[in-house]
Amino acid sequence: MRFCIKCGNQLSENSKFCDNCGTPVEEDKLENQFVQSNNSKKSYKKVIAYSISSFVIVVLVVVGIFYYLYSQKNVISSLNEGNAQQIIEKLSSSGAAVKVVKKFSAKNKGEILSIKGMKEGEKISPSSRITVYESLGPGVPDDITKLKPEDAVRELKKMNVPVKVHTATAINPGTVIGTEPQPGSSINESTDRTIHVLVGIEGKGVPADLYGMDFAKAEDLLKSRGFKNVEMKERLSSRNNMYKIVDSDPALGTETTSDSITLYYGVGAGQSLFTESSDTYDDHILMDAMKLDSFAGLWCTNSGDCLDFRLEPFNPQDPDYKILNLYGSHEKDYINMRKADNASTYTGLNLNNELHMCHVNQNVIGCSVNYPPREENYMRNHLIYGDTGAVELYRGGFETFCGNSEFDDITGDKCVNGKLYKTGDYSYDYLDTLVNNPGYNHGLSFRMADFYLLVPVGADLIKLEKDGYFQGMGKNKPNMDRPFILRRDPKLYKKTEEPIKFGKSIDPFLNPFIPSYKTKPVKFAPAPDDDNAYYLVEQPFDWNRLPEK
Repeated sequence: MRFCIKCGNQLSENSKFCDNCGTPVEEDKLENQFVQSNNSKKSYKKVIAYSISSFVIVVLVVVGIFYYLYSQKNVISSLNEGNAQQIIEKLSSSGAAVKVVKKFSAKNKGEILSIKGMKEGEKISPSSRITVYESLGPGVPDDITKLKPEDAVRELKKMNVPVKVHTATAINPGTVIGTEPQPGSSINESTDRTIHVLVGIEGKGVPADLYGMDFAKAEDLLKSRGFKNVEMKERLSSRNNMYKIVDSDPALGTETTSDSITLYYGVGAGQSLFTESSDTYDDHILMDAMKLDSFAGLWCTNSGDCLDFRLEPFNPQDPDYKILNLYGSHEKDYINMRKADNASTYTGLNLNNELHMCHVNQNVIGCSVNYPPREENYMRNHLIYGDTGAVELYRGGFETFCGNSEFDDITGDKCVNGKLYKTGDYSYDYLDTLVNNPGYNHGLSFRMADFYLLVPVGADLIKLEKDGYFQGMGKNKPNMDRPFILRRDPKLYKKTEEPIKFGKSIDPFLNPFIPSYKTKPVKFAPAPDDDNAYYLVEQPFDWNRLPEK
């Protein structure tokens, strides 16, 4: 029903004009208004629909991307490449139970060998039980001596390093007697990387497979084979070789016609390893810290840095008197550290490359660990006098400097305001007049020299740590089943030189860098750690003297 917009009269269905007033009917305008209204409502609904659809699509895309990324986080794309530690961390962070097995191989240390318990590209779940095989680099497996010689050689050649086979007299011919490096050890990267294998054969002499045998059993066996004189001596060793044969003289595996032999068996911490009887003082037998045999040998860190200590005759004319010298990469540490004007070589220092367990002095009881009653205990601040089992090794004195020159007042040298007046360059009369100079004994100082700490098996490292012997604490405890040496690092100290207070005479026992009866040494740095420990490399066989097969 329609009405006139002017007079309100009801219009007929098809009227073009109002029957009452004649006003034209605006039909198109009304229809357009109606249509526009309807279209507007429909467009609004479409916009809402499109917006909702777009939002849903965006949400689905975001969820999809998030799910993909999350799922990829728990997927290992490659199982046989890259750093094992990174893969282990990724597996562990996913909640999986991860077991790590380290094996010797031709691959570099730390590389991945294989993974069991999952497939490449497979998603990791907390219920996963995974074993990761990590490379230790080339080395000798623990069980190598249980294999037949041909099988052992075949296994070792998988390490992709040279393998040499030697032979030696043995109780059990046709077996693998030993290897270098020892079973369970990595190759020394600082050497030629060769693995040596010793195979037993029939023959007369010192059986190579005495190595690792109980010392009492070995003694009985040698006597049954014709050796009349068998002497037993202690030798510092790993826990595995306690009271077992570790060396002999004549050497293990060598042929000999002698009926006398010295067998060395392994022991741990103990004062007897480092002391020997010397003089008698007021009917008191002195035990001096002068027995240096236990330091002799090759000592290496896990990374291949080594200390090579050797006992050598001080004088070829007197082969029985031996001193301990240092060789290898740290042989020149002492010289480089001192940087003295008059000491570019050990000869320049008037010294040999030698080390001691006590302060070098002229006192007959100066190195005694069982000092006589009523006498001064010169060793009281040395660890060897204590109960930890650890032993210090250092330059025994001669750390006094005049300016930048090595100074030795025992020979009559004089120091005036840091200038050295050396005996031989000046007359004794002139040197005597310098004592009255106002600058006499001014410009003197103590300087840090090389210093080592030996920790045998059975030593109480925890007590040393609690006593504050070290600066700080290490991250990884050293392997206490192997004897090791710690090397003091001057780079870890703020001060490596200490001025000497003026005095008419110099007291060498006030040197703060070494122990004496007056002072303890500065705290040792670095603190013990598996990464800085120089472990004893046990070498029972002389490969240069054993014939190759």
